[in-house]
Amino acid sequence: MEDSGMWQCVATNEAGSETVNTWLKVKTSAPIMESPPQNVTVLDGKDTVLTCRVAGAPTPNITWFYQGKICY
Repeated sequence: MEDSGMWQCVATNEAGSETVNTWLKVKTSAPIMESPPQNVTVLDGKDTVLTCRVAGAPTPNITWFYQGKICY
């Protein structure tokens, strides 16, 4: 967001210079679940992987909870 504003491109060489201005607006986007976690059945004592892919701007943080507690 802090990069929003007027940007300037300046090109120079021995023959002179050229300058062009442009505006950059950085937008935010709420997190979107691109690939939500799926239900899994696993045998006792075996490992599994739960995946969750999200998109957003700025990049969202993903936090996993189990029985109301944060998992690391």
